[in-house]
Amino acid sequence: MTTDFNTLLIYLPAADFTQPYPAIPYLAGYLRRQGEKVTIKDLNIDAHEYILSQDFLEKCRQKVDQRFAFLEKRNSLNFIEQKEYLKCLEASGIDPNTLKPGNYLSGFRDKERFFNFKEYRKNSGFLGQALTLISGAYFPTQIDAAGYTTPFFLSSRADIIAQTGKDSNPFIEYYEQKLIPLVAAEKPGLIGMSVTYPSQILQMFAVADLIKKNFPGIHICAGGAFLCRLVLNMPRKKMKTLFDYLDSIIIYEGETALYNLILYLKTFQSAMAKPAAGPGQPSSLQNVIYYDRANYEIIFPPKDAFVENLDELPPPDFHGFPLDKYLSPQVVLPYAPTRGCYWNKCAFCHYGATKEGTARYRERSSEKIIADMEFLAAQYKVNHFAFAIDVMSPVMALNIAAELIKRKLSYRWNTEIKIEKIFTRENCLKLKRGGCLSVAVGLESGNLRILELIEKGFTPQTAGEVIKNFSDAGICVQVMAFLDFPTETSGEAMETIEFISGNKEHISLFTLGNFELLPGSRVFKNPRAYGISNVGYADGDEFRVLCLYKEKNESKLETDAYVIDSAYLKTAGEYAGLEFPFVGAVSTNHTFLYFEHFGKDIFKNPDMQGDTGKEEPGKALDGLSKPKLKPGIKIIEGNFSLREINESLERNTNIIKDCIKKREQSYRQALYKILNKDRVFAANSFYILLEDMEWSELPGQVKEILDLCNGENLFKDIIESKGASNKGFIENVLNRLFSLDILYPCGNGV
Repeated sequence: MTTDFNTLLIYLPAADFTQPYPAIPYLAGYLRRQGEKVTIKDLNIDAHEYILSQDFLEKCRQKVDQRFAFLEKRNSLNFIEQKEYLKCLEASGIDPNTLKPGNYLSGFRDKERFFNFKEYRKNSGFLGQALTLISGAYFPTQIDAAGYTTPFFLSSRADIIAQTGKDSNPFIEYYEQKLIPLVAAEKPGLIGMSVTYPSQILQMFAVADLIKKNFPGIHICAGGAFLCRLVLNMPRKKMKTLFDYLDSIIIYEGETALYNLILYLKTFQSAMAKPAAGPGQPSSLQNVIYYDRANYEIIFPPKDAFVENLDELPPPDFHGFPLDKYLSPQVVLPYAPTRGCYWNKCAFCHYGATKEGTARYRERSSEKIIADMEFLAAQYKVNHFAFAIDVMSPVMALNIAAELIKRKLSYRWNTEIKIEKIFTRENCLKLKRGGCLSVAVGLESGNLRILELIEKGFTPQTAGEVIKNFSDAGICVQVMAFLDFPTETSGEAMETIEFISGNKEHISLFTLGNFELLPGSRVFKNPRAYGISNVGYADGDEFRVLCLYKEKNESKLETDAYVIDSAYLKTAGEYAGLEFPFVGAVSTNHTFLYFEHFGKDIFKNPDMQGDTGKEEPGKALDGLSKPKLKPGIKIIEGNFSLREINESLERNTNIIKDCIKKREQSYRQALYKILNKDRVFAANSFYILLEDMEWSELPGQVKEILDLCNGENLFKDIIESKGASNKGFIENVLNRLFSLDILYPCGNGV
């Protein structure tokens, strides 16, 4: 048996790069305990650091400028070109400081700058602009701090091929410059890739494609929550596409499965006798789908999934992950003391490494959990833990708190919990003393009928009491809910929003999404029981990524959407914060640190909200002032009407959505149907750049007025310049622009 076998485990882009993810460290800890040589690499943080360098951003700016100049010369634009035109225009409006990423990225790692929310918001804005610039350069790819998407995503093999090229994938250059040399130096026998989120799946194909082309002899394996879900749901006859890139796929849990795969590969590559431990044939590899490339055969594992005994696993081993590189002033270490869900009854849920419902619930013993936390705290100099789990049982949470109190350990932690009556005021105080700083609770709905239908096991009244108990104990409560569960009426949706608004005093943050039908959930398995018909997938969706359905009877009118959205926006407007993964988003490490630093009500502080965008009453220019464009306001001449482009895009996007919803066509098929049917033709226009890279079309007559606003002409002279009949119009326009901070009074005449 070979003794120099090396395994390279990599965590892929694109995912949250404010923190490490624990999947690879858990695998590494297990393999290293078995004596295996393992190298781990977080490509997610390294690749983002590469594309957020000044050199890379400068190249993106040049690409955007060149592409925009090309589109400007066109006589007309089709649907795709219209979208690209707007994306290039948006990217061209970035603040020049965006091209100096070292200035703002360092602000996330510096504690003083991190906890200055005004600067934090400015730095996150610069980061957002940088990613917008990259998206413009690699259109139609959309990359932001929360992930990575394309219009086609994963509906066909053609979509996969498109993502392996340099023109649409901004990470390819990093892979070629950094990853390929790493593989050459490490000489691994196996490369394992973690695909936890949908945003990572296209990078899996891109990385595997490059490695296969450069190192055809290396065995490539992939696993992770999203890939597991994808594989279990896709037709077996379509699975061959995956194995054009991969040699094996681990479904369900991976520690023992990966170790046995390594033992098999060692045996396969050696002329010596097979080891006593480990399987002799791929068909005996539990949790492993193996591709026999010589015989073009996919070999499936035994039907029963292998489930790990958590007490027999070592703690995660982060050695090899750059803990000082993540965009955070201090590490909040992810740790998983449990797996699966102890409730496992929610009708809508399909989560974790399992075929149906949620994975079987298991816990590590309290003694080993505390020992792990002590070890990790000492090894990596951390004091904060994020329990990376589906949900924690109340007894386990209370046991952890009790042990930390008993041992006088001052660790801070957050977790996800289910609302249970056991969370009394007394028990919540115990959790607080035992280091619990924040909990995320799955409320799902504020309506009793919906809660009973999805089998959450509590009432709105119980939810309100438990949330209050946590809050009164000083624990920050983050509420997760969703709308549009099948048969939910407008009134029932409003009850959810009213529950959140009515309990604002005790809810530190909330998120409100929309129901998604997941294969493997009880709703999917028995749709008629939930008022659903016509479950299926769009024609051409080879991988069954997006599950579509229709209610038997429409439960809401189209007009209800405005009422619901208005109520939601009013409630959301009472909280400050940014989008995931930044401060103010639910269940992020940045939010966790802000809770600790400022307290549980920090996001309800009006000072955090900044400029609300509301106009100052009675704000008007003085007749003797000399109006001038505010610095940063930019006006350019364009070749197309933004109004016409936006109208065309809205019209045709609705057509595409309708085709997909009716399961008539995939996105690609629907796109080709309308591609050239609604062209926008050239028409001289002016665009004005407002805040946040937002461009608006400027009517020609307003442009003429703004040309006079140069800081030299008096306001009274400008409004009289076009004659008495236009005086009122010009005065209103200039005062409107003044109230929006586009103009400012440069000085007063004598």
